[in-house]
Amino acid sequence: MKPWAGHTVDVVIEQLDADGTTKDETRPGEPEIDDGGWGKGDDAEPARKDVVTVRGQMKRYTQAEMMPGLGGDVPNAKGHVLIQREDLDAAEITLAKGDKITSVAGVACELYIIDVVPTVTYGGECYAVQAVYADRPAGR
Repeated sequence: MKPWAGHTVDVVIEQLDADGTTKDETRPGEPEIDDGGWGKGDDAEPARKDVVTVRGQMKRYTQAEMMPGLGGDVPNAKGHVLIQREDLDAAEITLAKGDKITSVAGVACELYIIDVVPTVTYGGECYAVQAVYADRPAGR
């Protein structure tokens, strides 16, 4: 028996293209913008791969809720989307910090994945991941 929750919606994700993003040497991990001026990182948008659509169950946190992370609570978390591993495998993607959710149930949005937590375990298998999201990229 494979456990799963209902009420899923289409979730459109743009994966971060780490290899295609020029890094700012003065600010580790931040993308560099091409104008050569000051303010690098704030207006820079990292390179993205093609969009992919998967089915997921959305959860928006209330103000009183906190998402527990491996190093303690994740204070900027606004919610998470629960996605089946077999859907991710079929789409041939692995979610990572920095990926961007651009649409949920056909409604445009801009949410950034700040943590990926394996979950829904049964019989020694992991059947889903929680993609924890915030309204801005990690570190900003």
